[in-house]
Amino acid sequence: MKRISAAALVLFASLFVSPATWSAEPDETPPRTCGPLPEPPIRGKAWAVDGGALSFVASSGRRLYVRLWGIETPPLRDATTRIERVPGVQARFALDERLRQAGRDVSCSPVAWDQACRLVATCEAAGNDLGIRLLVEGYALLRTHQAVGKDALDLGRHYAESEERARDRRNGLWLNWLGPKMP
Repeated sequence: MKRISAAALVLFASLFVSPATWSAEPDETPPRTCGPLPEPPIRGKAWAVDGGALSFVASSGRRLYVRLWGIETPPLRDATTRIERVPGVQARFALDERLRQAGRDVSCSPVAWDQACRLVATCEAAGNDLGIRLLVEGYALLRTHQAVGKDALDLGRHYAESEERARDRRNGLWLNWLGPKMP
């Protein structure tokens, strides 16, 4: 049996590989287009999926998954075992309690789409910004990397101040995260 040289193999393979893939640079996937953002405000009924996301049924009947802008909450489930974790359950309960107190009536203003084409929005229930409530109560961390433009930066500052107050007072999960305040 005749052996094929490495050079011949490379030459043969190059016939089937486009020149665009020859560079050592990783391919960049073109940005996903999610379509235009829904017109604000979106009103409807909502339930907590986890500490920072809502399952939302708009007045129009459209079902949406809405991630709250500007916050990050503990994961609901362990990534490996898929077992619910106490901090995640506490954060989800805190959000669902705010929704329950407002009769589940929510108004959201879309900000952006995330990488998976899920809606990211600021949402209010009973006149309270849900992201700020979770920050003040100590069930969320600040996440304003999406802050673009003057209005978003101003809102981001307000979110940062809310988180700082919760951290200083050891509200909610901050007591677990930081321990008791030293005299």
